[in-house]
Amino acid sequence: NEYFNEGIRLKDGIGSDAYVCESCGIPIASLVLVKKHLELHKQLSEQLGICTKPVIGLDFICEYIDPDPDTPRVYECALCNTTNTSKEIINHICGFTHITNFIKRIHPKEGIKFMSETPELVLEAAKQAIELEMVVGRGHFK
Repeated sequence: NEYFNEGIRLKDGIGSDAYVCESCGIPIASLVLVKKHLELHKQLSEQLGICTKPVIGLDFICEYIDPDPDTPRVYECALCNTTNTSKEIINHICGFTHITNFIKRIHPKEGIKFMSETPELVLEAAKQAIELEMVVGRGHFK
């Protein structure tokens, strides 16, 4: 599938939820609509508006916009010391590494248990991310 690297997955193959966008969880009815849907993900602010996963630690994200409109935006995460494209940034922000690095930053003792990425710890990190998003908020990217 040409859209696999952009987070589009085949779900049922038919009907209104034939495909699903892993970044935002939105079902997509057809390949024709996939391209239109991906246009929504061009800018981080737009991606965050439709993201259904918990988002924390945006204060550590810096968006670099090149004066050339054809050059893709780049996002740096100072918390994780990584650089991502607009296609990758939401998966990074909602991913295990970013979430656990944020937990380690604000609750160092709690973060100790996240030394490996097991299914149980991924679930625990996601639960804590939901709570943290409600308590401390998402933050604001620069």
